[in-house]
Amino acid sequence: MKIPWYIGIIVAIIVLIVGILITAFNVNYLFKTENFPYVFVPGENDLELEQPGEYTIFYEYEIDQLDIGIFEMKRTLKYNHVIDQIKVSVIDLETRNEMLLTPQQSLTYSMNDVEASSLYDFTIESSGSFRINTDTESLPHDVIKLTVVHDFLGSIISVFVSMGITILVSTLLVTISIFIRFRSKRRRVNR
Repeated sequence: MKIPWYIGIIVAIIVLIVGILITAFNVNYLFKTENFPYVFVPGENDLELEQPGEYTIFYEYEIDQLDIGIFEMKRTLKYNHVIDQIKVSVIDLETRNEMLLTPQQSLTYSMNDVEASSLYDFTIESSGSFRINTDTESLPHDVIKLTVVHDFLGSIISVFVSMGITILVSTLLVTISIFIRFRSKRRRVNR
């Protein structure tokens, strides 16, 4: 029994739809900003960091957007040069060692009405309880929010890999289906 050539295209469409749904779920799960641990400046917050690896501390700020048809206005509520005005330390509560913070100002994210810019990276060897201490002398209190994100670049790369695999498999199935179609047409012509 021969399988019709269009079955491959139907399967490719199903794979594409399922891949898009899985990727959308991953993006929704990985980048829920309300789930990121945070601390207000000045202040301290004890965190449970459940996975070893690299973490990034982001300065999170709000944006106001007004979209009127062809015009879009955006107002950003943030302070410039925050990394120079905030003192941050991350302490392992088990060993009482302070983690080494590396300045990192090249990453940003934007979700809903929130944007964030990276300030520091740090790496932990094992999961555990950590305390983030923050202080500032020149900025208003309780308006600066810092969030801690685990493996930010890895999360972004996993989303692109997921989409790439989905597109690759769908393209491969369509190509095979088209090849089978042309091959069956050629056999009919040769008979």
